[in-house]
Amino acid sequence: MPVAGRSARLGLSASNVVARGSDPAQSCEFLLTRASHILRSPTHARETMPEFREDWLDLERASARNALRDNAFHLAEAHDTSALMLAVLAAGDNDTQ
Repeated sequence: MPVAGRSARLGLSASNVVARGSDPAQSCEFLLTRASHILRSPTHARETMPEFREDWLDLERASARNALRDNAFHLAEAHDTSALMLAVLAAGDNDTQ
């Protein structure tokens, strides 16, 4: 499915929603929507508590994977910025010699 101009994979079953190839941000969004729907459903139409617990664990896993991906992205950005700043500083030192 296209997300922000790029292709993303999303598992839609309990066995693959948090699988390695499934987009973490989209998995979180899907699982949050699912949990919201379940909690707003009439009591007689809800899943059982063990099923909901499994869904909640999947949501926690997807959230953790999403946070790791975001942190890695921001760390890479910071590294690139630091490398650029060091290069600029080194070029400035060379200009003064």
